[in-house]
Amino acid sequence: MLEDTGERVIPEKMKITNELLLEHVARYHFSINYARGRVLDFASGSGYGSHIIAKKCKKRVNEVIGVDIDKEAITYARGTYYHPLTTFLKEDVVDPTLPEKLGQFDTILSFETIEHIENEQQFLSNIYQ
Repeated sequence: MLEDTGERVIPEKMKITNELLLEHVARYHFSINYARGRVLDFASGSGYGSHIIAKKCKKRVNEVIGVDIDKEAITYARGTYYHPLTTFLKEDVVDPTLPEKLGQFDTILSFETIEHIENEQQFLSNIYQ
């Protein structure tokens, strides 16, 4: 079972009034208007955000790929947030081969990621590529 680290948002383990949960879910709802085509959710965590985008944008999104470095988070996401448009992958957002592995995207989402990585330049380069 995915562990609550204090920063990780796991909606099923939180009260509906939890401010951290509300803030995180609101970000994905804000991005609904911008999500189109092939969507990458960098540092997708437990997967709820990728799921929101897949469900709410299914008429204009072809695919949603959630990427996270935490194997346990990816396993949880796959088991909890299945949607036919969504795939969850264990990858490192600063892996320089990631753009080649994943290809091009129309929309890239990433919330509260950069403060958790050391190589910000590579992360930004991967987004650009």
